[in-house]
Amino acid sequence: MEKKVKNKPIVLLSAVELLIKNPLLFLPKLFVAVLYGFSTLFAASLAKTFFLVSASPQSFSQSDLQFFFALALGLFVLTIVAFFVDLFISGLYPLLVVQALKGKVSFIRAMVDEKTKLVSLFISGVLLWILITIVSFIESGIIVFFGFKELGIVVSFAVSFVFIFVFYFLFPQIIFGKSRVKDSFFFSVKESVKNKKAVFIYSLIPFSVSVMKFVSAFFVDSLGTSIVFWGLVLLTGIIYSVHAVSNQILYSKIQK
Repeated sequence: MEKKVKNKPIVLLSAVELLIKNPLLFLPKLFVAVLYGFSTLFAASLAKTFFLVSASPQSFSQSDLQFFFALALGLFVLTIVAFFVDLFISGLYPLLVVQALKGKVSFIRAMVDEKTKLVSLFISGVLLWILITIVSFIESGIIVFFGFKELGIVVSFAVSFVFIFVFYFLFPQIIFGKSRVKDSFFFSVKESVKNKKAVFIYSLIPFSVSVMKFVSAFFVDSLGTSIVFWGLVLLTGIIYSVHAVSNQILYSKIQK
């Protein structure tokens, strides 16, 4: 029987304590953060180029535009790679946390245990990608149709946060639950809403750092701004490590 999570600060402290005792748990999310860091810089550079093209399309030759679209395709591929690497690592964390609670972390053993769930993880990743694509397409259409600009960016961030919130329990449920992928999605939405206060807090903290990292990418034009950006990238990796560990601890509590 699932139940609501109480003692949210204790859960956070437990996650931080577990990470301090097992610093290897930081490594997977730090790797993902660096991978996303490169794609974020890439995306910011393309976005700035796109704004220039939109403002003055006659100043760009056909070869310039072809190069721009080639880079956009490269970004799309890099984003997909980063997404599925993140998916695989997110599936590892529930197993790694259980290992850490028992006293010993083994990435090899976790990967072996995860192997039986790879198909479910891949299917869930494809479904998430399709949902994100559909929602982004609708959102972009609305922004263009109504002429939203700054508001459109805010809406994009809000939509991203909703995805993080409602699918908070998706990965531990896929790894440890015995339900089908579709049912795991419904389970996550139901439990996230039921435990909305805890899930909101633990989703908002890493999301806020990700937003700061994304915004800072647009101002990278010197050594100083590069240091700030990559500092935020590393901070994102650290906070998302806490997020991943808290995620499994919260999941364990609602299962008791």
